[in-house]
Amino acid sequence: MSPTILYVEDNADNAFMIQLVLKREGHTVIIAEDGDIGLEIATQQKPDLIICDYHLPGAIKGPQF
Repeated sequence: MSPTILYVEDNADNAFMIQLVLKREGHTVIIAEDGDIGLEIATQQKPDLIICDYHLPGAIKGPQF
């Protein structure tokens, strides 16, 4: 069984490209457009791996430089 990966990325082009590459390698990929949606998906679907951008819109943000 292939691992399920949650990819949290607000840039649609980046999300699409990474999803393509991961799916070619046989992974199931779920995309979340922001941290709030990512957290909701992570708690409901329990992915095997989470890849998360750190500059995200919404309440859950990465470090602010």
